[in-house]
Amino acid sequence: KNYAMSVGLPHDLKEKIKVKGGWCYSPQVIAGDDEHCAQTAGPDGQIGYCPKCRYFSQQDMTFMEAADLYRTEIIQAAQDVRRIVKLYRNAKGDEGDVVCAIQRLRNKENEFSSFLLNQGGEIWEGTEKLIQTG
Repeated sequence: KNYAMSVGLPHDLKEKIKVKGGWCYSPQVIAGDDEHCAQTAGPDGQIGYCPKCRYFSQQDMTFMEAADLYRTEIIQAAQDVRRIVKLYRNAKGDEGDVVCAIQRLRNKENEFSSFLLNQGGEIWEGTEKLIQTG
């Protein structure tokens, strides 16, 4: 699967509407057209998952920087691994689910490392610490 960075959101957007968990700055949604919301999906396949949308902000403030988005996705993937491993240990989960969750986490780490390298930074090496301390 190929991944690409989305075009950055203009920071001069002033209009917004309240949505579950935050604010939406999408000019289309503000105009009453939420058709493009179907392009975002949540961790469990939810269509129209606002936190994954580039027009979403949890608080009435600035938009997340790209690095913050990657970190948030890595933290979510690490939490998913912990949750799925716990289910597996309690005989309520499947080994394949554990493998898939770990692979998702590795993919997120690799995406973030690629992003950091393209920005002139260093490779992300923080997930082990996140998992151990979380």
